[in-house]
Amino acid sequence: MGVFRAYDIRGIYGEELTPKLGFDIGMAFAQLVGEGGRISVARDARLSGPVLEAMFKVGVLASGCDVVELGLQPTPILYFSVAHLKLDGGCVTTASHNPPEYNGFKLCREGGFSLTYESGIGKIERQVTAGALKYKPWNKLGREDCYDIRPVYEEYLKERIRLSRAVRVVMDAGNGTCGFMGEVLKRLGCKVDVLYGEPDGRFPNHIPNPLNEETLTALKRRVVEFEADLGIAFDGDGDRVGFVDERGETVRADHAMMIFAEDLIKRRGRQRPRILFDVATSKAVSEYVQQLGGIPKMTRVGHSYVMEALHEEAAAMAAEISGHYYFADEHYGFDDGLYAAARMIEILSHRESNLSEITRRLPSYVSTPEKRLECPEDKKFKVVEEVKRRLSSMGYRLITLDGVRVEVGNAWALVRASNTEPAIVLRFEGENQEMLNKVRRLIEEALGEAMKETHAK
Repeated sequence: MGVFRAYDIRGIYGEELTPKLGFDIGMAFAQLVGEGGRISVARDARLSGPVLEAMFKVGVLASGCDVVELGLQPTPILYFSVAHLKLDGGCVTTASHNPPEYNGFKLCREGGFSLTYESGIGKIERQVTAGALKYKPWNKLGREDCYDIRPVYEEYLKERIRLSRAVRVVMDAGNGTCGFMGEVLKRLGCKVDVLYGEPDGRFPNHIPNPLNEETLTALKRRVVEFEADLGIAFDGDGDRVGFVDERGETVRADHAMMIFAEDLIKRRGRQRPRILFDVATSKAVSEYVQQLGGIPKMTRVGHSYVMEALHEEAAAMAAEISGHYYFADEHYGFDDGLYAAARMIEILSHRESNLSEITRRLPSYVSTPEKRLECPEDKKFKVVEEVKRRLSSMGYRLITLDGVRVEVGNAWALVRASNTEPAIVLRFEGENQEMLNKVRRLIEEALGEAMKETHAK
């Protein structure tokens, strides 16, 4: 089934993802957790959310696990509930930044760490496909309770975030699940203006995707009008966040990583914390972390894989170019856009410089944002493999941790298949524009030939 992906379950509601499938997935996940387990459940603002979440819950209860109902919540708060309340698992019904007709399930086990296909999603798919699902008798069914988790999460933030001054913030919730954070930030000591704070699964203003420059237009304009220190954009379920400086300019995720890493390394004193970053990240991040005294390491793309690597490496922090930030030094180690936003505000409150001045002093190479090329689900991985084969035959140095990252002199390019969309993801970087153009021409030629070869078969 195409909905079972590398680190979540996702598809078009009513076509690929049906209420019946939601029920089956709930049963299979509960059997994975084990009879008597406690599973928290939440949903984002999508109109199909209540139906899919309800069916998932019924499947969990029918398999003998208890449900802790959280209601409409961002994904990080679902993760937080599992870690903080010491539950056995959790599920949020969401399709993150995808268009409104999509929905899906993000699943996690104890500690709030997400499942990958290898660590559980694949097993769930096999159980669902084989029909290997068993109902419990009436006296062993699970029970459902409701829990108000937001006050607990807010108190948790208050204990960890300390501002030196009132930071002026414009926050774009994109009609997703994060509108309530405006009031939370006010109580932390910020002056806040909120855009599109009302949850609306039709996403009438823009798709909540901070990686897409087009979705930041209103935020950039309002930051300047409000004379804000910072603009914050959340995705639909709050596990990703993007930043805009006081001039209304986008803060590159590479630079946000460096700001977080510098602050973390200073907090650690003489320790040498491990900092993880994904294969699409600028080379400047690794060099800067080393310069500061940290230990950088590259990892594959995907929140579930990054969480696994964070745990295995005992790293203090991880980040992805898509706006996922993971903190394990004073947090639980899952990707939390809400916590990352609060932490960026705290850092700014302690600095005399504006955000634009801070980023201007950071090292930087010439790079492109991630570019996505449409490619059918059944072809995208084959295309990437063909690109890898062609580049390897040319003798280039390749990093194949996730897709293929080719290094050509002082430039590199990444070609990988998206795990959430029918697309191939590209990014290019060079010491200068000439080097970037050189590696880009190489990849575009190899990719064009690979697309022809794969589609001809």
